[in-house]
Amino acid sequence: PEDYARCFNLVYQRIKEANPDAIVCPGAVDPYNSGLYLAPYNSPYGDMRRYWKTMLDNITACDGLAVHSYTHGPDPRLVEDKDQVFGNPPLETVRYHFWAFEDTLNATPERFRQLQVYLTETNHLFPVAEPHWGWSNVNNCWVGTMYQQVNAWNQRGGQQIHAAILYRYPPI
Repeated sequence: PEDYARCFNLVYQRIKEANPDAIVCPGAVDPYNSGLYLAPYNSPYGDMRRYWKTMLDNITACDGLAVHSYTHGPDPRLVEDKDQVFGNPPLETVRYHFWAFEDTLNATPERFRQLQVYLTETNHLFPVAEPHWGWSNVNNCWVGTMYQQVNAWNQRGGQQIHAAILYRYPPI
């Protein structure tokens, strides 16, 4: 994360020199990729919250935060599920479904907690044809439920989500 932050700081500076009004955000972290935790890497950065915080601690400035969030299946009730967690190290307390975005934001350093949030990838992870993941071709209100949850989050006050961008919709 430190190397990424050094690169981001240089890029941020150059973009702002070319276009001071550009909104520049660091890349989102996969909330579910704990592979670095396992052998042969044995890295503490298998916990995305630690990677996220270390990355942001080393970033000088940014204009917003890009975050990813998914459900593990097309059932719209999974979007509302704030309780189910992975349960296994290193993600034992990370939410298993959509609300993992809150776990990411909770790891954000205080100096960035007023920035706009962009959910730059959101969908229901669903096997269309292995190894391809995409959308179940059914109108079951997953999208509407997701936007209702974003609205509920924003109504609470505090850090606001300014976009929730559908990812892999429809399968191609």
